[in-house]
Amino acid sequence: MRTRRPTRSSLRLYALRLVLDLQAFDACLGSTKYAAVVEQDIADGRSYGVAATPTFFINGRQVVGSVSLTTFQREIGAALRE
Repeated sequence: MRTRRPTRSSLRLYALRLVLDLQAFDACLGSTKYAAVVEQDIADGRSYGVAATPTFFINGRQVVGSVSLTTFQREIGAALRE
């Protein structure tokens, strides 16, 4: 499942809801200061087969999506038994 990318206006709406400093938020959003770092993170994720967020790795096993505590416990237990 592929989700749509957030728009600048939707991000500003989230910032408003979080009561962030909109002037600082806009300055950060308009900056390319961290663009290379973000692009490298994306490339790293893709190299590990990450196609969605959230994605977790438990002892090399990929767990994708918003999963329950029970699922995490099961996956961690399985990893500890390996």
